[in-house]
Amino acid sequence: MTVVEKEQLDRTLREVDPSTVDPNEDNPRGQDPEQIQADDDFTKLRDSVRRFGVLVPLVVRRAPHGRFDYTLIDGERRLRAALSVNARKVPIRIVDDVSEDAVAQSFHIHSLRKQWDPIAYVHSVKGLIKKLCDKDPSLRRNEAVLRREVARLTGLGRADLERYVRTALRYSDKQLKEVDSGAVGISHIWEIEERFIEPVRLRFPGFFGRVGEDVVRDRLLEKAKREVLVGAQALRDLSPLLSEELDQRQHSFAEKLLQDFVKTPDMAPDEVVHTFRERFPQGRDDLLEFADTINNSAKQIRVALGQLDVKELRKLHPGTALRLSRTMKALARKIGEAFS
Repeated sequence: MTVVEKEQLDRTLREVDPSTVDPNEDNPRGQDPEQIQADDDFTKLRDSVRRFGVLVPLVVRRAPHGRFDYTLIDGERRLRAALSVNARKVPIRIVDDVSEDAVAQSFHIHSLRKQWDPIAYVHSVKGLIKKLCDKDPSLRRNEAVLRREVARLTGLGRADLERYVRTALRYSDKQLKEVDSGAVGISHIWEIEERFIEPVRLRFPGFFGRVGEDVVRDRLLEKAKREVLVGAQALRDLSPLLSEELDQRQHSFAEKLLQDFVKTPDMAPDEVVHTFRERFPQGRDDLLEFADTINNSAKQIRVALGQLDVKELRKLHPGTALRLSRTMKALARKIGEAFS
């Protein structure tokens, strides 16, 4: 490190009173203070800060105005821990906020450290979209341009960008909180969009005009919470209605069945397909192909379960372990019913 570089670094590193740092309402993880403080890892962090202080500097920018001197970019938990134990000083690193706002800077810091799960990315993208649209309201009417701006600021790949932007735009904070709490999985949202919303829009153009797109999302999420959608890929059972070649009578009947599926809380995807097949029976070849597909899926599940350390999963991710347990029990029940 040269003398000039060291002088520049020294100007950006210092210790300050933690009360002078604004925790920042755009916390990129999407967690509120109660969620942070209820986490076991936070309890351990707080004990460490009490004993040793904050060891890794917070990343901040200078606050433009108000009662705080700095606005937090990275280090939400470290700051909360320092405040909770009444720490007198915390180390900070000051970064210039010139071309990108704090949300974009935080996005890059966290994603480089690979500390985010998909829902945290969604929350961060949602905050970034809000800031972009506040600056340019016309972006709300042009999703393609908005997506390009998010891509420019985050560097997200095409597949992730599509999912995160779509979810941020189409799902409310309340719905995303249900993912945070473990009531539903983020994979259910991916499945709803990619295996129902998009195919139905293409196959049945008038469907959402009659049912309502937001209503469909609400009701399918309710089905996921009630475990009517068994597993994150449950909606793939509907593929015969959404991908097979249908004549006019089949098309009309399939659309009515899908409307009933959305409106009926306890109606499962396999019931929809069963009702359709009763009206329009499959040929023998189709039945064999369908059975082979199920058999291959079962093999994949067996391999995945063989590689899964259930005790470790229950310890590290109890919510996911609970959902997996419920899903497997419901799957076993469905298999028993099918062959009884």
